[in-house]
Amino acid sequence: MLGAQKLGQWNFQAGGSTAPPADGLPGLTAQGTATTRIITITGDVLTQSRRIGYVSAAVIDSVAGVRSAAVQVANAPTVAGAGRYGGGGWTLFMQAAISDPALNPEARMFMGMQDVVTAAVAVDPATLTSVLGFGCDNGDTTLHFYSNDAAGLATDTDLGASFPVTPLAGGSGRDLFWRMMISCAAGQPAGAIVYNWAIERVQTGHLASGTVIANGPTQLAMAPRLWRATGPVNAAAVALDVGILRLGSQL
Repeated sequence: MLGAQKLGQWNFQAGGSTAPPADGLPGLTAQGTATTRIITITGDVLTQSRRIGYVSAAVIDSVAGVRSAAVQVANAPTVAGAGRYGGGGWTLFMQAAISDPALNPEARMFMGMQDVVTAAVAVDPATLTSVLGFGCDNGDTTLHFYSNDAAGLATDTDLGASFPVTPLAGGSGRDLFWRMMISCAAGQPAGAIVYNWAIERVQTGHLASGTVIANGPTQLAMAPRLWRATGPVNAAAVALDVGILRLGSQL
């Protein structure tokens, strides 16, 4: 990525709650309360990672997370003759974990790319348009991958029992830690944009991957955003720990 692409990143730290400096990207905009996470060697692998927690309020439809303050990459050209590098050619890498203080079975979550930079609202990700990302709807017990164009419901891929979103006993959530990738190849023609995605569950090494050919975002400028929200009825606070956000592109 460093040799051939423009690389931007937010690299989160341990022991503090101040948003990390932006390198090649705009400053992050946060929702919820930024919360210090400490490195320990006595817990599971999540407690050994540098990260900041973003915690929602304990009210219904409350959102916590981070997002880019401006769109950062384009998916495809809207005019002919844009050339090999005319849109696309980007890769998003994310490292994040659920860290709810107590289980909220109505929690909704999205981690990926969308064509908006405004504050996230508490909705099921399956209803979002122009998205690519991982998350869950109200009542889901496993992680899903969502892709959608500008209309209708998202294509919703259930990642299965190896990718739960229900925390360990006691609601710690520390077994729900992922490394995720979403990419868009360069120079693709309008209407035929191909995306790829992959995810690893860090504690267990489980892997999943896929390709989006239909019902993905079309010719758009997009930005990274990660959020988690309380339910429409259940007000128990939720939290999302974020460790790495990196975005590489050829333009």
